[in-house]
Amino acid sequence: MVESNCSKCIVIDDMKALVFRAMLHFMYTDSVPDMDDLVSGGNLDMNMPCTALYQHLLVAAHRYALDGLKILCVERLCTMIQLILLCLLLL
Repeated sequence: MVESNCSKCIVIDDMKALVFRAMLHFMYTDSVPDMDDLVSGGNLDMNMPCTALYQHLLVAAHRYALDGLKILCVERLCTMIQLILLCLLLL
């Protein structure tokens, strides 16, 4: 028999809402949304830089065994690191 009381909430304390939203998006679409699309849907922490988002997503992907998300996060972080190093070399 199905309970009619669906008002119970699940609290996830060890993950920011923005990271959780990106992880859910990946689970349903097999892609990570653009940062603009990610923050447009509500009152989320918009002060998180892209590098921090992908670092937190990598931790979440490891915790929840999302291998595809791990690969995507590592690729994006490597690209960002390469761009940062290139900018430093040009200075």
